[in-house]
Parts: sequence; C-alpha cells; structure tokens
Amino acid sequence: MAAGCRNGINRWNETSESWSTFKNAHAAGTGLFEDQSFGAVQSSLYNTSFLSDMADADDMKKAIEGWARPSEMGFEGKPSFWGPTGQPIPEGVHQQNLGDCWFLASASALAEVPIRLKRTVWNDSYDEKGAFRFFFWVKNKWESINIDDRLPAKKDYISNKWMPWMTTRSKQGAWWMPLMEKAYAKLDQNYERIIAGMGYEGLRTLTGMPTVYIKLNRGADLDASWKTLKPLTGKNYPMTTPCCNGAGVDGLVTGHAYTLLDLV
Repeated sequence: MAAGCRNGINRWNETSESWSTFKNAHAAGTGLFEDQSFGAVQSSLYNTSFLSDMADADDMKKAIEGWARPSEMGFEGKPSFWGPTGQPIPEGVHQQNLGDCWFLASASALAEVPIRLKRTVWNDSYDEKGAFRFFFWVKNKWESINIDDRLPAKKDYISNKWMPWMTTRSKQGAWWMPLMEKAYAKLDQNYERIIAGMGYEGLRTLTGMPTVYIKLNRGADLDASWKTLKPLTGKNYPMTTPCCNGAGVDGLVTGHAYTLLDLV
C-alpha cells in the first residue's frame, strides 16, 4: 500500500540467524524442516497485542484455515524455486490477499536484473527438505533469516486442495516470492507487520544501497519532474511508485504500488 508507511527499524524483531542454525536444519535427518522459531501458528500471522489494524487480523483469522507446503497444495509437479527460466523474473510476483504490494513491487523491480535479487537468497533451487535462507539489509548490515516452506493457506472447496492465501507462485510456477515474503514477515515479527509501506523501504532492505523518495511535481512543474526522473530511468536503477491520488486510471489501482520501468 502507498499509505501507512512503517519505519523499517521499528518493524524488525532484532533477530538474525546463524549459518550453523540453517546448516543443521538443512542437514537434519531425512524429514522436512520445521522452523520452530516461526511456526505454523497464529503468532506468525499477527500479534494481538500489537496491531495497526484489527481488520487485517480479522481477515486472516476468517480466511486462513491452515498451513501447507507447496508440495502439499493443488499444483502439478514438484515445486520450482525460480521456475522454468532458472532465475527470478519480474513476472514472478503474484500478489493475493496481503497488502504488502510495496515490498512485492521492490522485489519485482530487482528481478529486472536477476543477479540483484539472487544476491538476497542462499538457495538456487527448491530445497527438498523445505529449508530456505534469505538476507535483508537492516540497520546498516545484512541480517540472515531461515524459514521452512509452510505457507498460510486456505481450502479450495471445489478441488478440496490447499492453496496459498498470501502471495502465490508465479504463473510460470516459481515459488521464490512467497518464500521471500515469508522470510521478510519473520524478520518483521509476523505477516501483519508488513502490511502497508513504501517501495523505497523495500528497495533499501533488498539492496543495502542508498534509496531516495522523489515527490512528483504537478501542473506547470511536470517538466521539472521529467528532468529529475528521466535520467534515473536511463541508469537502470530499480524503481517503484505508488498510485494513485483519487480514482485509478488506465487500469491502475488506487493505493497500490508498482514497479516503475521507464518514462516516455
């Protein structure tokens, strides 16, 4: 969402996880990994003692019926991390019910140059034990987050199969975005904590690079906005933009975040 930004420092639960913790989980036994520190429980969805909007928690409580791994959901074939391309692509982002479009738009912007996003992930393929490790820039250093692949889910009562309630896999079959979203929710304590934000916060978290918010000028100052932004698009920076004040136009949705590709 474009409105209601929360500061990244305040989101963070000040927990970074060691390589040895992930390595042990990744190597343990023959069973599937279950992350005990961010379990398939209500507290991973929302914390009733710290809510920005009770309606968001109510939505989750009513709609999320359980947790399921991608291998347990109603999709054919084995889960794929990157999909058929073998790397992240912007079309790999498929938002559903969680209002974290600002973070998803940031990830999509990074995926325009796949290596930028690959740097945030330890895995380069779908782990058969469901163990994944991601890296986020917080308070001027990289923090590590380990997760399993159990995702908040709802039942499709036509097929009687589990389906993701949050972000789902891409149309090409890639699961990197739902898993990154879960890792970011864990970094920030729960899923409810990542509802509402600004794209520059997501870009900072995923790149560790300086980010800037540029306020667009309107009316007679459109030329000034063009002169400011056009040179930046030519440098291939990852960019996002909120939209829109008032009614959306040309299919764009008010209060939504998008990747900014170019100015023409």
